[in-house]
Amino acid sequence: MDDPFEWMRTLLAALSDVDCVTVVANGGMDCDDMDRAGHVPSVPQKLVLPAAQLFCTHGGYNSVRESIRAGVPMLVRPTTMDQPVNAQAVARLGLGCVVSGLDGAELAARIGGALADRELAGRARAAQRRALALPGIETEPETLRAMIVR
Repeated sequence: MDDPFEWMRTLLAALSDVDCVTVVANGGMDCDDMDRAGHVPSVPQKLVLPAAQLFCTHGGYNSVRESIRAGVPMLVRPTTMDQPVNAQAVARLGLGCVVSGLDGAELAARIGGALADRELAGRARAAQRRALALPGIETEPETLRAMIVR
């Protein structure tokens, strides 16, 4: 597995090389001493994700779910547990791609390409619409009962 601190350093360096406004949610990781450009602050993920154009994530279930709900494409760098499977699902569904093993320049190019990809953004928004149209959790007992009773 990649060192998460080394990945964060690579991500911050890559973002510093892309002409974009960026925010980094660090998941509680202490990043204060990591080099980055002034346009790369760190703030809570849920606060800014709905306004984002791209989400660089580890691919955990909650992060993927939040990204789909916000209609934001993803670049996923999985490490453990459910993350590799989730990353592959994101790629298979066309909602983003897996970016494991990239250096800073390769990652910067992938970020720039994803930001410019209108089709990727459109697929993320279509997934958002489908997710928002799902019935609420309160309907699940009836949905499950209908599936079982058939």
